[in-house]
Amino acid sequence: MYGNASVCFGSWAFGCASHVPALPKQTPNGRRRIKRIHALMADEAVDLWAADEVHFQQHGSRCQMWIPPETKGPVLLHAPTRRNVGYFGVVRLRDGRSQYCRAADKFNGATFSTFVKSLRRASIRSGRRVVVITDNAKYDHARRHKQWREEHADDFALDYLPPYSPELNPIERVWKLTRRRCLHNRYFPKLDAVIAAVEAEFDQWTGRHETLRRLLLKSLCLASFPAIASRGATTSERCARDGCSVRTPLRLATELPSQRSGYGRITVTPAVFH
Repeated sequence: MYGNASVCFGSWAFGCASHVPALPKQTPNGRRRIKRIHALMADEAVDLWAADEVHFQQHGSRCQMWIPPETKGPVLLHAPTRRNVGYFGVVRLRDGRSQYCRAADKFNGATFSTFVKSLRRASIRSGRRVVVITDNAKYDHARRHKQWREEHADDFALDYLPPYSPELNPIERVWKLTRRRCLHNRYFPKLDAVIAAVEAEFDQWTGRHETLRRLLLKSLCLASFPAIASRGATTSERCARDGCSVRTPLRLATELPSQRSGYGRITVTPAVFH
């Protein structure tokens, strides 16, 4: 039995169809943290990475989309489950290279320790000191890997963000892009289908990736100047005012193409099956 939800999910600014990115909230001392990140990016002896963990749900996600006008009453199936898969991910800010690791268990000190050790082995080959931006989760400070971190502090270090400040971590926009490209408005009968879709996308990002690099820089600029952004200043202007090395105008990699003739905008709502 199928049933359509009749509620509309927000305005045109909702979800992947947004042409105007939402401004992040300001975190106390957030500007100071952003300036520190810019300084690390400018240091030729440092490789700066952004790391985070994420869950992808089997029930997918919904957003507004373009459909041919001859398609009437589209129905999107929605798996009635809370099953999900978790990943640790990391992206290098200077070139967009990424690395991911599926969490075999829940996120904890053991799984995070395995991830950072594999990251160090892969990242120190550049010959630079590796600094990894990460959040303040309890397992990021776990005693399980404290001694290991101290032993390798000369060439590998974790740079902890203030609590409850996801807008300061550039990789958050990578998760948003992943959901848009892999999960939006798609039905997954099994969790394995989610894993296949997400990892196929991740595999394309293991080398240098210009789209991810620009997306990370855009995230830093928006986090630096939320007030200026609200007054309509361009990204290059905001970067110039903060001494950022980015001088060319940037656009979000998640922007949709302009409207095409003959297509209409609708909101696809979920259908629950039993």
